[in-house]
Formats: sequence, structure tokens, C-alpha cells
Amino acid sequence: MLSYVTQAHGASITDEAGKKTFTGAIGDIACFSFFPSKNMAVGGEGGMITTSKQHYVERLNGIVNHGRSSRIEVQHLGSNLRMSEVSAAIGSVQLLRLDYWLQRRREIATRYLQECGANEKLRMPKIRENSQHAWHQFCILVEDEDAFCKHMDEELIDARVHYPIPCHKQPVFTNHPQHNINMATTDSISTKLVAIPVFHEMRDDEVERVISALNSY
Repeated sequence: MLSYVTQAHGASITDEAGKKTFTGAIGDIACFSFFPSKNMAVGGEGGMITTSKQHYVERLNGIVNHGRSSRIEVQHLGSNLRMSEVSAAIGSVQLLRLDYWLQRRREIATRYLQECGANEKLRMPKIRENSQHAWHQFCILVEDEDAFCKHMDEELIDARVHYPIPCHKQPVFTNHPQHNINMATTDSISTKLVAIPVFHEMRDDEVERVISALNSY
């Protein structure tokens, strides 16, 4: 099973027995993105694959190195997907700070949920029971996204529709059988899901400004 957790650095679920499992260990293979906007980065482009299956490790090591199994043998198709040593060094240092960054994101998200949840114009995200959110984004569902974004802009706070085009509507899938599939819920919320600031470097006074702007909408 492939677990796509590119934005879920640090997210986890806890089962009925109280065992916590981080998202990167749920499937046979998990993929993480280190794009600069993610919860942690590597000073540029990059990503990571995790797996506990040794046969996947061997195959993946070949894929990221032009499909080679040794310096001269090419066993299967691959590419140059190796992370640079500098990026790896930056990522290693950032990984040490990830727990604190996640804690700070959760503190900010908790304040939004607790202090703005009563605003009926805003549909706040929900956290599933026995789950821990990584808060790569904090997205709010609003009926009039233009009015909301205009209001936040007037308050000098960044707010934007983060996923305006659903995957099945992307041009690359124009000839795919599912391009015109009926996904009413996805289509209806794609332009109404607005992201607000939740990054770990936010100061308390900046969080207060966002809360004030949300409650005055």
C-alpha cells in the first residue's frame, strides 16, 4: 500500500490499544515532500520515501540512481533523483526541530479552533478522533471566498484559495475517463476552501491579528 503523506510530516493516528502510528509508517511505502512550503524543507527541492520492506529499499535505491544496481549495471528504468549532500544536511538539522515546529503549528491551530469556532460564517476543519494533525495548511470553508479573501486582505493577512482546481479537473486528465466524473462535493468546495497563516514562526501578536480578523468577518 502506498501512503501519500507528502504534507503530513509528524501526523499520527492512535488505535484502540493506544498504539501511536505516524503516517509515514502506515503503508508499505510513504512519500514525503520537502518543497519549501512544507512543514520542513531541505533548502530547495527534495523529497523522501520511507519503507520497512527491504526489497523496496533495494529497488528504490536503484530508481533514484539511474536504475543502477551497481556502478555499471542498469537493471531497470530510473533517473537522477539523488538528494545533494547539502540538502540532506539541511534536512537533518530541520528534522531535529520538527517536533517543536509541529507543536507550535498545533498551538496556533488550536487557538483558531477554540476562539473562532463560533463564527457561523466559517466552517473550521475537524480532527478525527485518536488522530494528531500536522497542520501543513489551515483551511477554512467559506460560502463567499471572494468576500472573505477581500476582508482578510484589508486586514493585511494572507488568505487564498489553496486548491482551486480538483485533481480530476486538471488539464492533464482531459482525456481520462474520470475527467468528467460527478464529484459534486469536491467540485463545490474546491473554490471555497481558503488557507490562512499557520506557520510555526508566527508570533503571538500575529496569531491575535488573524483571530481578530476572522471574528470580525
